[in-house]
Amino acid sequence: MSHSSRQKLFVKELCKHLPDLIDVWIDEHQLVAGDELDGKLESTISKDADFFVIVIDRDSVDSEWVHKEIAWARKREADERRSFIVPLVLERDAWDSFDRAILSERKFISCTEFTDVAI
Repeated sequence: MSHSSRQKLFVKELCKHLPDLIDVWIDEHQLVAGDELDGKLESTISKDADFFVIVIDRDSVDSEWVHKEIAWARKREADERRSFIVPLVLERDAWDSFDRAILSERKFISCTEFTDVAI
């Protein structure tokens, strides 16, 4: 699950609401000291993940890391010729400002209210 560091707490809370059968890859749980970040993240996105969830907020729109991860995910999506990238929009203005060439016009999940019901 790709996200800006500002949304780390949201991602942790979201994971509590997902069914146990969904195994979410989160950097702080999967990376250990000494891991080579680019290689580990690219390998996970390119080979291991079933889907790539991108959490969209103002910070992710500007994040170099998030854009790098999106590039790896787009390559996998093109290689497999199936939907792989799932946008989760927290801030609609951030989604509206996101470069459409990067994520094209695709359906997204909206979560703009931070309540148990909305999540």
